[in-house]
Amino acid sequence: MNIGAFYNRITVQNSVQGANAYGERELTYSDYATLWADIKYTSNAKEDVNGEQFVSEQKVIFIVRYSFNAKQIDNKYRISFDGKKYEITGVQYIGRQDRIQIITNLIE
Repeated sequence: MNIGAFYNRITVQNSVQGANAYGERELTYSDYATLWADIKYTSNAKEDVNGEQFVSEQKVIFIVRYSFNAKQIDNKYRISFDGKKYEITGVQYIGRQDRIQIITNLIE
């Protein structure tokens, strides 16, 4: 493992169900953990038309070191990095408690 590749600071956010001033359910996010990550931008970005609306998809892979906080991450969380939000679509373990690969889509 090249530890020097983990130089990007990401924030993992947890979804919290709450209510707004009118009593309606509202999904908000709170910071769960801040981790060092290696980031891989995939070359298979695509655009599509869905219901007369352009939808773009940019897959980004965040690789973090295995830790107690990192092993709790699943698709109920999202990642905040460089002012952008990323929806988690999958989590894969690399090696034996070595690294965790978090597969995301950029939220526009």
